[in-house]
Parts: sequence; structure tokens; C-alpha cells
Amino acid sequence: MLIPHTALRSCVLCCWPGLSQLWLRGSWWGLLFAMTFAALINFQLAVSLVWQEWVDSTTVTVGWGVVVAVWCIGVWSAKDLMESPSFRHTANEDDVNFDSRNSQSLNQREKLFYRAQQEYLCRNWLETEHLLNELLRLDPLDLECQLMIAAVYRLTDRPEQARRALRHLDRMDSSGKWKWEIRQEREKLNRTQQASESELPDGLLETAA
Repeated sequence: MLIPHTALRSCVLCCWPGLSQLWLRGSWWGLLFAMTFAALINFQLAVSLVWQEWVDSTTVTVGWGVVVAVWCIGVWSAKDLMESPSFRHTANEDDVNFDSRNSQSLNQREKLFYRAQQEYLCRNWLETEHLLNELLRLDPLDLECQLMIAAVYRLTDRPEQARRALRHLDRMDSSGKWKWEIRQEREKLNRTQQASESELPDGLLETAA
């Protein structure tokens, strides 16, 4: 499931004090707050891990308490800002736009794939390949398109391109559920190539070998 980018953005902005004010409002106070917190963190890490002889352990402990307190204040102020009506209105608009763009993209891919299937059944290989390439441009991880374009390469006598497409499919993380189809396509490719080689005259077959 896709997470709306505004929800992800809200989580990220809450993690660093001052970042929400800087990002959402361009506030100089937010920039100063974020830089101060960064300097405080760096100082505490330095005296805790590198220059331990500079500061006694009690002061280091108090320092980390200050870091936690500043971080809590930053999270509280970021949460207060994001719960404001103006931010919620903007966030809702962003989520609607995000869902709309995602839905439009899905519909576009479905229409393109339906057209590619129709052209494939009509043996219009050139148009099928064009549509599949357009689909892969929109979604390079579409395994069904990858498999179909490998079949198009086989049917248009381009065995090397077909083999490369199948090897690419094998390397994809989600190719497990397509293993049978990939194996079938590879077997068809092998049979096609063997039949093509058996039709060559003996002299040409030796040259090809």
C-alpha cells in the first residue's frame, strides 16, 4: 500500500526540532532552532565519546537531559503546527492530488496493457513492442510486460534480445511467481532457435556454430 507523501513528510518533519517551521513556513527562527539543536547534539557526542576528559560525567548527563528536553519541545511545536487548520487543509489537498495522480497512472497503464494484448493477438509485433516499451517506461518493474516483450523478441527473430530480457526477469526480486512462465518462454525460445538452425544448409550451420 502506498503511503501518502504528506503523512511521510509529517513524520520526517517532526523528528528534528525547527525543521517543520523552516520547511513549511520558511521561518528563520526554525532555521536557528534546527542549527542550535545540531550544534548541541554534536557537542554532546564529542564530550561523551571523544573528549571525555573535558567535562565531568554529571555535566554530560545534564547535557543529554537538555538535548532530550529540546527535542521534546521541537516535536511538540511541530505537532502543534501540523495540527493547525491551514496545514490540515493543505495536507488534505496534497493527499487528494496524490491519490488522483496515482489512480490516473494506474488507469493509463491498464489501458496501455489492454491495447498491447490486442495488438499481440493480432500479431502486430511492432505496435505491441512500442506499447510495451511505453509501459516499461512508466513501470520498469512490470514483470508481465517484461515477459511479453521477451515473447515479442522471440517472435520477431531476435533471440539474443529475448534471452537478455529473460535474464533480466530472473534477476528481479519479485520474479518468483513467474518462474514457470519464464521457463516456458525460455523453452519456446530454445525450440525456435533449434528449428531455425535445423533448416540451415550444412555449410551455413557449421559457420553459425
